Amino acid sequence: MLARTLADSDEALLARALGPRITTGAARGLLECAGGVDRIACLELLQVQRHLGKHGADRLCSWLELERRGTAHALARAGTVIAQSYQVAEWASLRLAHLPHEELWLLSLTRGSLLRSSQLVARGGLASMSIAPTEVLRAALAAGGPSFILVHNHPSGDTTPSEEDERFTRQVAHASHVIGLTFADHVIVSVCGYYSVSESNRDWLSSE
Repeated sequence: MLARTLADSDEALLARALGPRITTGAARGLLECAGGVDRIACLELLQVQRHLGKHGADRLCSWLELERRGTAHALARAGTVIAQSYQVAEWASLRLAHLPHEELWLLSLTRGSLLRSSQLVARGGLASMSIAPTEVLRAALAAGGPSFILVHNHPSGDTTPSEEDERFTRQVAHASHVIGLTFADHVIVSVCGYYSVSESNRDWLSSE
């Protein structure tokens, strides 16, 4: 893993990670094209190769995968704090953002917003999944936590919720209220960011 120091610039960090054949200037050009180090994964392979060449692009893919695995390992442990939407997005983007199909995961939380468990509850295709709200509630009850969060990915890269996302969120919210569970959030992730229902000021999580 690559440690960042206070003196590091993003381009110097990236250039050092990719080896001596990649100059700081090439790394800077890639970062400018991406719009920041956090958005490099949004670039197409040809865009990366244009700045770094094939060797550099291969090195970048390997580095990103090592970073993803290391962070995923740290976030996978039970007891991780999942109190904010961005923490859900960090947890999920490492696992789901690059998948070519949709997956829906349930995160069960303690009363102190610690991750109790995580489980896959549905797997779909490129743009849709099929699951009944009762299946989600059954999984949440079995997990044993007083609250839960749902998170799924959009392979298209667009995190805008669909009409089906809205309908499903409302149905789960109503059912969870009936059985006394707290449905804390529904987060959508992609390689280019995330969308949180709880942050959107929409009433989809209400019991009405």
